[in-house]
Amino acid sequence: DVGSINVCKYYGSDFIIVGNSAGNCGALAKDIGLESATGSYVTNWDDDDIYYRHAAQSLFDAANGYDIGLCDVNHFMPLSGENGWRQLLPADVPEFGKWSQMCAAVKLDLAKSVKMNTSGGRGTDWRWYLQLIKYNPRINKIDTVIGDIVVD
Repeated sequence: DVGSINVCKYYGSDFIIVGNSAGNCGALAKDIGLESATGSYVTNWDDDDIYYRHAAQSLFDAANGYDIGLCDVNHFMPLSGENGWRQLLPADVPEFGKWSQMCAAVKLDLAKSVKMNTSGGRGTDWRWYLQLIKYNPRINKIDTVIGDIVVD
């Protein structure tokens, strides 16, 4: 995406261009990013999500001392046959359709243990999360909304 590349260049950020993400909504790009990630925790943020100013700090606060920290995001879905959107309220526990990788900060070694690019189509982030919880991680969820996502 030319816009994303220009934003990275403007801010002096490193980036990698992936020729083909295999139709997995950037899952291959996220796996490449995980391979080169350093630090204690990682979160996968997309360029099509909206983050509040406190998002990174809130995710770190939720994850600090745990394997996975979870926060809430507002999900907006198109209304069938109408012009408008409906908001899906956050769930008490992560569930398909109300969760996105932008909700989670994951301890780096745990995040690197599971590939996101495992199958085609939407929902790769959800399938990634289901694989992560098979390791019985210590999870801390806080009821702080850190951003918005529009699911179309």
